[in-house]
Amino acid sequence: MFVALLLASFTSAAQSPRVQAGSGTSVQRPHRSVRPNTFRQANWPQLGYDAAHDGFNPLETTLNPSNVAQLQQAWSFSTGSGNNAGNVVYDNGVLYAASANGTLFAIDASTGTRLWRRPTGSGYSTSGSVAAVDSGMVFTVCTLPNSGYQGMCALNASTGALVWSYTAPGATSYAETAPAVAGGNVYFGACGTSCAYIALNETDGSVVWSKAESGGCSLNGGSPPAIHNGELLAGVDCNKGSVIALNAQDGRGIWSRSLNGGSVEGVSAANGLVGVAGSSFFGVLSAQTGDVLWSNSGCGSYGLPAFAYHDVFMPCSFELYAYKARARGRHGSGVRVWTAGGNQAAIGNGVVYSLLEPSPGNIPGALAATNGAYLWLASGSSAAYGVPIVVNGVVYGACSGTNVCAWSLPS
Repeated sequence: MFVALLLASFTSAAQSPRVQAGSGTSVQRPHRSVRPNTFRQANWPQLGYDAAHDGFNPLETTLNPSNVAQLQQAWSFSTGSGNNAGNVVYDNGVLYAASANGTLFAIDASTGTRLWRRPTGSGYSTSGSVAAVDSGMVFTVCTLPNSGYQGMCALNASTGALVWSYTAPGATSYAETAPAVAGGNVYFGACGTSCAYIALNETDGSVVWSKAESGGCSLNGGSPPAIHNGELLAGVDCNKGSVIALNAQDGRGIWSRSLNGGSVEGVSAANGLVGVAGSSFFGVLSAQTGDVLWSNSGCGSYGLPAFAYHDVFMPCSFELYAYKARARGRHGSGVRVWTAGGNQAAIGNGVVYSLLEPSPGNIPGALAATNGAYLWLASGSSAAYGVPIVVNGVVYGACSGTNVCAWSLPS
């Protein structure tokens, strides 16, 4: 089941990661090349589009609710037998794809051919091994050379060669969260002697600041911190559903808010709002003060909330909820717009892309942002484990378990 696999990807630091480098890959030859939109070229360089992880690509103009049903598979790339493909990011014509056996692939986004591969060792295709790309470098959790420890690595985007690496003091297993990149820094959470959120200089890996989490709490398992309006926003798991805001430049504490129950599984931000998805709750906070604008309980939410069109799109078990982002309903809960079978969302030009739940389930597909109506399902794809993204008129994402696919309009 998708949720079980996604939850497994968000394991705590106390659990041992799976470390198994892939022994080989194969490329399924594309039946045609992707011909992306050439107007206002965009990238999707990190999980959730940008450092705030709001999941919204404002530059998408090609695909829309009226033509998205015409999408056809352009190519399919295999990550290897018995493996699961995970989340992908896109930068300057290259797709960087994580996989569950702990391998990061660089793929030509137009043809689906492999450019390079590198064992990462993290084994969490939907969390720690998801890459972030900036200034010609790829940042990812990986196994450090000659140590077996997990840390943060910077790779040359063209070759996959290691540029620098960092290990948290006392680390023996892995850096816990995927990276977020903003303002020349790489931000992530790691547990070693203690758990901390850390900012590194993206050029040389030097420590800009490190903020230890008091009380011995672990961090939000696998999900990156969000950087928004000069703040680092992230979860702290003391089984209280706590969210913290730190100054992104120096790590000083700004505010902390407990949502009283469960663990925080995903934090994103947009327009002064913080979306929080937890194991037993979800809601929206003020980014400035941490005040709870509204919250709902009783929902296992594993993924990042997305913001677009004054709405917030919340993953909740096997469903995707659309709520008015700022509206507070009865008893302090949110005002729901629609519900559909789905999970974490990527949004562009009025279309919501997600893993949808009609039988057999977990299929890349598209919904109308206004009402949640089904617009498209990836023909021929079986269950997948990574959220699709939309860039320059093309949809990319995991498909049929082991593969990464691209879908575009007919030539």
